[in-house]
Amino acid sequence: MPSHRATLGEQAYENLRSAILTTKLPPGLHLSEQDLSDAIGISRTPIREAIRRLIEEGLVEVSAQLGTRIALISLPRIRQAIFVRKSIECAALSSIVSIGKQDRRILEDDLRSHSKAMQGDLFALFEEDDRFHKHLMEACNLSLAYDAAKSVSIELTRVMFLMGVDRSYFEGVFKDHAGIVDLLTRKGDIPAASALLAEHLSGFEFDAEEILRTKADFIKTE
Repeated sequence: MPSHRATLGEQAYENLRSAILTTKLPPGLHLSEQDLSDAIGISRTPIREAIRRLIEEGLVEVSAQLGTRIALISLPRIRQAIFVRKSIECAALSSIVSIGKQDRRILEDDLRSHSKAMQGDLFALFEEDDRFHKHLMEACNLSLAYDAAKSVSIELTRVMFLMGVDRSYFEGVFKDHAGIVDLLTRKGDIPAASALLAEHLSGFEFDAEEILRTKADFIKTE
């Protein structure tokens, strides 16, 4: 059984990570252990542990000049993340001949879960999207492909929320997911499913000039 301290540390980490990914805590914001402790209602020790994990993840940075703050969003990392995700996930899907019955049921369950979550908060919809891609890679017997894709996706998530991702975006995500599942299961058309996945992942592409014009304080270009 996990200790109370470990549970509090995990709670602090999950709360802070969600707030950073959705930019409720915006890039560049200075962090105070005491202020966070007061806001969340727990002691500073689990807050300190949560911040340490967020530093390791690249979401928080520490410097002698600026102290502890939420990392700015890196445009070069976003460009690379789009390339990596498309390369990995499309190659994984193209490598299979078909998917098994159990994987089919899991993906169909994901669609039902996503549909039910459509009226929930946006972060819940983001998690539904993430779960679908995890299960899609597992259906390809390439779970490490999901791990690799997820490891580069943090900046994509933050920039989407920074630029005001809304429910209509996730409606489009659901439509693409449903199309991929239909091509894989009912039609058995792997090339078409891979092409739709590539188009779907292209939805991450962004207008760098617009971001710099409207959100320059939250962005770094190096």
